[in-house]
Amino acid sequence: MLKKPAVFVLTFLSIFVLKTIGFFRKKSLLELKPNGEKSILILTPHADDELLGCGAVLKKQAEHSAQITLVNMTDGGASMSRLDSELLVKIRKKELKAVCRLLGINNIIHLDQPDGNLKPNEEIIKRVATIIDRIKPEIIYVPFFCDFHRDHVATNLILSSALKRSFHTCAIRAYEVQVPITPLLFNSYVEISDWLQIKKNLLRQYQSQSLVLDNVFLAWNLNASFIQKAKNVEVFFSCDSPTYCWLIDNFVSDEETWAKNFYASGNSAKILLAYLKGLRLRKKIADHMQGAGLLRSAEPSSTYS
Repeated sequence: MLKKPAVFVLTFLSIFVLKTIGFFRKKSLLELKPNGEKSILILTPHADDELLGCGAVLKKQAEHSAQITLVNMTDGGASMSRLDSELLVKIRKKELKAVCRLLGINNIIHLDQPDGNLKPNEEIIKRVATIIDRIKPEIIYVPFFCDFHRDHVATNLILSSALKRSFHTCAIRAYEVQVPITPLLFNSYVEISDWLQIKKNLLRQYQSQSLVLDNVFLAWNLNASFIQKAKNVEVFFSCDSPTYCWLIDNFVSDEETWAKNFYASGNSAKILLAYLKGLRLRKKIADHMQGAGLLRSAEPSSTYS
């Protein structure tokens, strides 16, 4: 375990390196704003992922009358907590309900799959496809598929299969949880400086979780280093649903093998490692997207403000 002086030094060096790179590589990206969307779907592998990754943009869209449906993929019973698993499941559902109420999310659907062992099986794919066909979302939020957690990767495999089954087309916005999307691949953002403290306060609703969030807070600021005129941001990899399905089919194997390519920093001192691990795969994806002209204009134009 790193001692405090080492943590401080490594954190400082990580920030210095990433901000220096950002200073020389700032780019103009699409700032996402509500544009009259009526139906939005978010898939969250675990209660709290939705708030960490895209809480601010969901709140903004709810304030503009969007009907938001959240699908909670797992029961949350295997998370880091001293509580009994059965009790933890009940508490996490209550916490999620409280957060959703404050965010303005209208509907919560619990799929109650085992935490840490989410599988893209026939039953769960069919259930997600049915939800998509019923609410016909204009935007679907999902964790970015370059992730260390197998449940996050499995959620992407499930969504891709469900989209192909439903034949519904829409915008996909992949959000960042604890593995950086990195400037190679994020192509849109939401400025959250005016909502930053509210978002931090909302995270306290998840009292059952032993969350280490200094690295997450740091990432919101570091990502902004790469974007012109931004201070703190939620970043997204945005594309249309056919492109998303192609990427999942061509890059993601099974959830366990793919997840091993990436790393989530447990604290701010290791955040540079989280940016670097899996860099070659991210570069390969970015090269494809760049060649197809999709890193700057990645969603159907109707979803832009």
